[in-house]
Amino acid sequence: MDALIVMDVQLHDPRLPLLRELGLPSVMIGFPAEPDGLTCIDLDFKAAGEVCVEHLVRLGHRVVALVGSPPAVYVRETGFAQRVVQGFTAAAARQGLVSSVHPCEATPAAARVIAEQLLRERPALTGVVVHNEAILEPLIDAFEELGLRVPVDLSVTAICPDDLAGRTRLPVTSVDVPSGEVGAGAVDLLMKKLAGATVPEATLLPPRLTERASTACRSLA
Repeated sequence: MDALIVMDVQLHDPRLPLLRELGLPSVMIGFPAEPDGLTCIDLDFKAAGEVCVEHLVRLGHRVVALVGSPPAVYVRETGFAQRVVQGFTAAAARQGLVSSVHPCEATPAAARVIAEQLLRERPALTGVVVHNEAILEPLIDAFEELGLRVPVDLSVTAICPDDLAGRTRLPVTSVDVPSGEVGAGAVDLLMKKLAGATVPEATLLPPRLTERASTACRSLA
């Protein structure tokens, strides 16, 4: 083995001491809490959370929620999930919004439970950010079954691959997760390291939001 690409990076990743001991060229897809001396690449997930909130703010929404990854992902302190929450909560606080974060198992039944909980606890809710690919369409279905029309009554944004956001029954406004670009970038960085070249420690891909049919101005409600 000449080199390593490490994925599913946790904030306090138990593999880091071994990775440093091995001394092999390596690239991490994701960022631990202390990335000094490591080569890391990923989508800027913190900025992605912020971009989704800022989009909803521009449309006039003031009560928003993040429906996030399964609880186990947060318990594991997986970096990308934690950073989406950081970006979402920071942007919501900066804009003076009423906001909340809701981990959700990746099942339609869990999506229905979260939709019911949000309508019960946040009756003024008009904007939702989804960071859980498996429940994106089931969650929209659940809200509509409960009487909310998307986007007339509720605007939905997501952080997910563009192909998923574009092929749902109602195309969803989303920040793309460019897995191919990140993977290719990781290999490119690793090949440069193997060739003895100096590479940046941190490569953060900026979020790109594409507006689709799932978001609208609050005044339309």
